[in-house]
Amino acid sequence: MSNNNNNGSNNTNQNRVSGPTSALSSFLREHGISVPNASRRARRERMQQAQQNGVDDATLDTQTAAAAPEAGTQDTEMAESSTAAQNATSSMLYNPRSTQKTKKRLRKKGGEKDNDSDSDFDGDDDDNAAGPSSSSRRALPGRSRIVFCAKCKGRFARKNDEDSDSTICPACQAGPSTPKKQTRKKKIIPTIKKQVISTEALPSLQDCCIAVIAEYIDEVENFGDIADDSLEKLAKIISRNRKINDMTSKLFMQPFRKQLSLFDCTNMSDHGFYMISQFCPKLQYLQLIYCGQITDKSLRAYQERLHDLKSLEMSGPFLVTKEAWISFFETVGARLESFQVRHTARFVKECMEALATHCPNLKKLKFGQLSHFNSDWIPVIAKLKHLDTLELAWTSGENTMHTEDIVHLLSEVGSGLKDLSIKGGHELTDDILLQGILKHCHQIKRLNLEQCDQLTSPAMVEFLEQWQAKGLTHLDISSCTKFDDTVLEAVLRHSGKSLEYLNLHSLIELTAAHLELIAGNDADLTPCVSLTHLDCGFVRSMDDYVLMKLIKHCTSLRNIQVWGCHMLTESVPSKPGLRISGREMSVQYM
Repeated sequence: MSNNNNNGSNNTNQNRVSGPTSALSSFLREHGISVPNASRRARRERMQQAQQNGVDDATLDTQTAAAAPEAGTQDTEMAESSTAAQNATSSMLYNPRSTQKTKKRLRKKGGEKDNDSDSDFDGDDDDNAAGPSSSSRRALPGRSRIVFCAKCKGRFARKNDEDSDSTICPACQAGPSTPKKQTRKKKIIPTIKKQVISTEALPSLQDCCIAVIAEYIDEVENFGDIADDSLEKLAKIISRNRKINDMTSKLFMQPFRKQLSLFDCTNMSDHGFYMISQFCPKLQYLQLIYCGQITDKSLRAYQERLHDLKSLEMSGPFLVTKEAWISFFETVGARLESFQVRHTARFVKECMEALATHCPNLKKLKFGQLSHFNSDWIPVIAKLKHLDTLELAWTSGENTMHTEDIVHLLSEVGSGLKDLSIKGGHELTDDILLQGILKHCHQIKRLNLEQCDQLTSPAMVEFLEQWQAKGLTHLDISSCTKFDDTVLEAVLRHSGKSLEYLNLHSLIELTAAHLELIAGNDADLTPCVSLTHLDCGFVRSMDDYVLMKLIKHCTSLRNIQVWGCHMLTESVPSKPGLRISGREMSVQYM
């Protein structure tokens, strides 16, 4: 070991033996910094010279004994460490007293570790060191020293050349300074989330029971004694959930029932429709919506078993043939008072002729979305002299309704009409107003002219000003795109007090000032106090001010449709019992 240590300076790279490495040595080596240890080399040279001169000093022996085990690989590492310590010492604040205490503590610690510490801390050789180093007592003192303040106990630096022995820091000597006025922070007001309060009326106990029954309809065995209006509500809820099938439909079939309405029969088979004739022999009013699977067999059973049937409404009876319709009208005959059919391609003109021939007492007739419905049917309809409700809607394809035929029809049956609905009459002109309704219809309470988009404002104003019939309760002029403010004002002057339903959907010519007339003005127009339903969808001029005025003055309003009215915001509150549908803020929570 001694030979290796003595030759360590030359054989370190060959033997590749290294001792413990400090963090500083590793850092310097990783960055390619190699600094020779001048202090250690100088001590070795002096010791060799002293041995040659025969100098046998006890102190020198002690240094030699301490330095011998440190040769070899550790020489290079300690050289790097000593040089780095030297550079650091030159830039530090120096306190002689603390330095001496530190060295004594390190010497004591080094002796306890089996002479494993660096001989740099050996105080006997420090006087012979060449140049300043971390192991030398003669290192240059710092320019200042750290002193603890006797008053505030804080540390402060004092220059060594100062003569004052005061232990008071400059801050305490200067005395208390004027305290800086603290800036008052703005108080943060906590955000209070508004509780959403429903403006709809609290449901009755009856409605709650109906909702529970509808939810568990698959587990119900019998409804028991339920009134017809409650049964209809229940049927609507179940139909909305598409839960009416052959099993659940039997719950609505009772021998004493005179009225049956099933609003979504999509999941019912033809056998389910056939069962109606067996379980409800006393039926007078039958309504079947989306009855796409009903066939001639079921319709034939109705005409044979339902001897009291007066009203039949069907939507979507695709499978019922022309022969079955004609046979049904022939059998039911004069007792049929109401007939409505929609969405079928098998109800043709021959069926209409059979209806007009065998059912002369018909009072209510509604056709819609019939593939073969055309203007040449209208003279046949004119044979029904007892009509009080008539609806002709939505011709298909190239089929149209001509103005002359409608005027002729109204001249034949218009005197008894109370409900007239002509929808989708895109070819109809102003003559149906001035030559048809104005002259022949004096009892109408419900008028629907939806999508008769060729009608003009001057003709409508003239019609309303000269029409003898007063007090419309239901008016639908939606999508009559040529109507403007003058039409709305004429409507309000004619039937403002009696209107309960008003549909202005897509009347883009209306202005906000005239929409406010629905709520009355200070002159000659009073608010529509009877109005319960208002549809202003896609009327672009509808804004918060109009809506606020309507809510305030139209006290009977229960439903307002404002779809597509982008000028509206959530700033206008509703009121109990009023439902506002279509505002952007409302759509987010639907």
